[in-house]
Amino acid sequence: MIGSGLKKYGRELGLNITPKNAYGEVGGYLVSLFEGAGYKSFYINCALASQDDLGSRYKIDAFVKDNKKEYNITSFDINEHGFTVMLYDTFGTLKKYKRFFLECLNFLKEIELLGADVCCNCKTKLDGENSRLIVDNGIMKKYDVDCVNARLNEIEELKNAPKESKNYAVGILGAFLGMLVGIVPWIIVYCFGFFVGWLGFLIGFCAQKGYELVGAKVGKLKVYIIIAMSLVGVVLAQFLGYCASVGIEFIKMGISFDILPLIAFVYDFVVYDPQTRANFVGELFMGFVFAILGLIGLIRSLSRDAKSADKKFEVIG
Repeated sequence: MIGSGLKKYGRELGLNITPKNAYGEVGGYLVSLFEGAGYKSFYINCALASQDDLGSRYKIDAFVKDNKKEYNITSFDINEHGFTVMLYDTFGTLKKYKRFFLECLNFLKEIELLGADVCCNCKTKLDGENSRLIVDNGIMKKYDVDCVNARLNEIEELKNAPKESKNYAVGILGAFLGMLVGIVPWIIVYCFGFFVGWLGFLIGFCAQKGYELVGAKVGKLKVYIIIAMSLVGVVLAQFLGYCASVGIEFIKMGISFDILPLIAFVYDFVVYDPQTRANFVGELFMGFVFAILGLIGLIRSLSRDAKSADKKFEVIG
């Protein structure tokens, strides 16, 4: 969704306003304006698909990077059909956003980059009959009829092709093995008597890497698999940390023990002894809090991966 400030600016520019964005032609280029939690961004659709356009790509990249600090630019992405600029949203960002947006349009004119008058995919001159406005994964672009038909045929072929297995079962195994690697530092640090909740992020990171290293694909379930394995890892790390610390105390006291009876001993104390249970649950709760905080960035990135795996292409005009 876009807020009232960006909607007002969109109306000033003569753009179409939708719940998700504002879009239309400004200064000879098709643009899309967006915002979300903590950011404002814009996309400018232009023809950058050929080898001859590599020089223009380099110039745009250098131009944006030169202004990164002044305009609090947090992200920049450029491809064959245009580029996206994202600004950190704080007090006064809208003024900077407006200024840099117009500076980008002026810069594109200076380097004589083709805009809304040609197909961004093949540079065919557009007129009323062969011009099509399309939404490509939420981004507005202009194609000619032939490129639209070619893209729609490609999408249809992909739909009819045999579905590629996401290998979720293998991914679960990989995430589990990665999680086991990630809990080792937790257990070691716990044995030294230090607070370990902040190591939750490492368990999530290792679970993600384990999922990817076994060849499992990006899919909607990947997010839930990583989160589930991370939380299981926190519980397992906390319990094994308890076991290890108790084992160390037994060794100091000269008490011999076997691993399985030790685990059963610790389990009984955690379950049946009120004081031990309260301490365990309290430490586990804090571990969850810090683990979830550490996983926030991971969850966001995995959510973006899952969404990017299901791109939409639609002709709207």
